[in-house]
Amino acid sequence: MKRNSTPLNHQGLSIEKRGGGMLGGISQEKPGFLGWKCAGFTLLELMVVMSIIAVLAAVLFMGTTEEEKTLLLRNTAHQLAQDLRRAQELTMAAESFTCLGGNETRVFGLSFGSFAMAGWEKKYHLFAFCGDLDAGDTAYDPVRDKEILTVTFPKEIKACDVIIQGQPALSRADILFEPPHPFVYLNGMRAGKNMVITLCFKSDISKTRNVMINTAGKIEVK
Repeated sequence: MKRNSTPLNHQGLSIEKRGGGMLGGISQEKPGFLGWKCAGFTLLELMVVMSIIAVLAAVLFMGTTEEEKTLLLRNTAHQLAQDLRRAQELTMAAESFTCLGGNETRVFGLSFGSFAMAGWEKKYHLFAFCGDLDAGDTAYDPVRDKEILTVTFPKEIKACDVIIQGQPALSRADILFEPPHPFVYLNGMRAGKNMVITLCFKSDISKTRNVMINTAGKIEVK
């Protein structure tokens, strides 16, 4: 019987002799600059790849942060609009609260309070109104009125401005809803008025969102 002269390794695979060495059938290739033909990378190649990844990661991170800021401003504006609708819905549902004097009220509102107060631009109040509308009293009073909740804006955001279109500069911002329709009072005014609440970033007041409400009760975000 003729024997195969090619030696076998311990796994039964043939091992060829090349150039006097036992290479197990694997041929060696000489590497070229930035062009290895076998597995592995040069230090220079790794540094180049890592630099590209670092640049892409930095660009992606910056874009995500800016996008998150824009989303935060939009969500804050929608939360304010939602709380305005909540006060409106409480009035329409004929919910009642008992005031300090024992009288019940079905009038609800949202207020930033007086602009003379420090920090007015950082928060607003949702409340049950316990004043006398017939006497022309439409301003939020934290002592008299029954507060339902106070909402503080994220630290990056503030109310930049509050206006009633066609009116002089405001000194406060109070919005009331009186049943049954409900009637809407914007700083005491009931007919044909629009209030615009502008939210912005403290660090960049050019980026804004407007929450608008009119005396017909329409609430929208732009």
